Amino acid sequence: MNPSPANSSMTNTLNYGLLNFAASASKKVSNDQINATLSKTVQNKSSSEVANQIATTLNQAVAIAKKYPQVQVSTGNQTTYPQYDKNQKIIGWTGTASLNLKSTDTVAASKLIAELQSFMTVDGLDFSVSDAARKATEQELMMEASKNFQRQAQTLLPVWGAKGYQLVSLEFSQGGDYRAPRAYGSVMMLEAASAKVADQNFQAGDSTITVTANGTVQLVK
Repeated sequence: MNPSPANSSMTNTLNYGLLNFAASASKKVSNDQINATLSKTVQNKSSSEVANQIATTLNQAVAIAKKYPQVQVSTGNQTTYPQYDKNQKIIGWTGTASLNLKSTDTVAASKLIAELQSFMTVDGLDFSVSDAARKATEQELMMEASKNFQRQAQTLLPVWGAKGYQLVSLEFSQGGDYRAPRAYGSVMMLEAASAKVADQNFQAGDSTITVTANGTVQLVK
């Protein structure tokens, strides 16, 4: 099928009068998810006993976590390595295992972390925007970025002596600081050495989410 005159004209002029530019939209969003990593390190002369202690610790932690269904729990890295004396003879074993927690219920997460600290150590704790909140915000920002792109295109028309434009292509990219710095409260938690650790009121802070519309338009004169 031969192209129509209009389509043929557009095809012949498609590579002329093209402008490439970008427009963005950003929004500050409250961090609604807490992320924490706890670990346990044990030492023993027997590698099997190290493995047994690690397994016992993780089983105990998972059992406690079942009281908090609002918190998502997953096992992290597990390593076992030998200890050597000056003659490179194995004199013992060290094992480490970690547990990852995340939840949008900071109260439940705080209580669980406090319980687990009676036999585990907090290695890291921070806050972020949950996947659900991030996706909803990105959908909102895509529309805003599109409107900003159109306004930018209209603003450029007089400069180039054009009366209008046609959209050639448009792509969206997401960015922003989805994760807040480590919470100050975690430092206090790490210093606690008693069997009973008080749960804390966390300050989650905010993150900024940005969506950028990168596109190409063809000027119509």
